[in-house]
Amino acid sequence: MLTFRNTSTVFLLSLLTLNLLNVFIGISGWWYALPLGLYSIVIMWGSSKVDSNFHFKVYCKGETDEKLVALTFDDGPDPELTPQVLDVLNKHGVTAAFFCIGKKMDAAPELTKRIIDEGHVLGTHTYSHGNWFDMYAPWTMRKDIMKAADAAFNATGLRPLLFRPPYGVTNPNLRLALRKTPFLSVGWSIRTLDTVKSDHDKIASRMKELHPGDVILLHDTTKGIAKLLDESIINIKNSGFKIARADTLLNIKAYENYES
Repeated sequence: MLTFRNTSTVFLLSLLTLNLLNVFIGISGWWYALPLGLYSIVIMWGSSKVDSNFHFKVYCKGETDEKLVALTFDDGPDPELTPQVLDVLNKHGVTAAFFCIGKKMDAAPELTKRIIDEGHVLGTHTYSHGNWFDMYAPWTMRKDIMKAADAAFNATGLRPLLFRPPYGVTNPNLRLALRKTPFLSVGWSIRTLDTVKSDHDKIASRMKELHPGDVILLHDTTKGIAKLLDESIINIKNSGFKIARADTLLNIKAYENYES
C-alpha cells in the first residue's frame, strides 16, 4: 500500500542514489526531476483521494457482504434545507450521518439537536470550513476541529468522534492535528457531485451502481436535495439495499467524552 511514509522513504533513497552517482560518474541535474516529479504526483494523488489511506486511516466503506449502504450529508445544518432532508428521512424511516460545520451549529443549535433527537448520527466538518484549511498549521487545524466538537456539545450534550476532512483532502499537517485526539476520520465511496452538477438525473445515476458497504456523500445545503433524496431512497430500496447509519455500517464509535 502506498503511504506518505513509504513514498517519502523511496524518494529520499532515490535522491541519495542520484547523489552517489553524481559523485562517482557525474550526472545531469535533469535526473533529479524524475523522482521529484513522480513524488509530487503521488503526494497529490494520495492527498486528494480520500479512500487512499495515504496519510492516515479514513473510513470510507463498510466491510460487509450484506446489501447495506449509508447516507451522509456535509456542510449543514442549513436552516432551510436540513429540515427538508430530515423530513424525507423520517418519511422513509431512514437514519443518516450529518457532518456539520461548527459555526453553523452555533447558529442553529435547535436544528442540530433535532438531528440527534430523530436518531441520526452527528459528526463534525471543522468549525470554519475555510478555503485555506488545508494550509493551516497542525495546531491551528486542531483548534478548529476541537472548536467544532465544542459547538456540537453545546447544542446536543454529545461530543462527536466522527470527523470528515473538508473537501476530502488529507495531508501531513492534518495527520499531526488529529494524532492526539480521539477523532475517527470518515470519507465516502460514492461521491454524488451534487454541489457541482445541476442535472438531477446525472446526480441520481451515480447512486444506482451500489455495492455492499458503500458510503454515499450528499450535501444538505444543495437546492433540490429533498426531491433528490426522496427518489434516491426509493431507488436504493428497490435495488434490494437497506440503509444503515454510517457508524453502524463502518462499525465505529460515534461519541465519547473527552477534554477540549
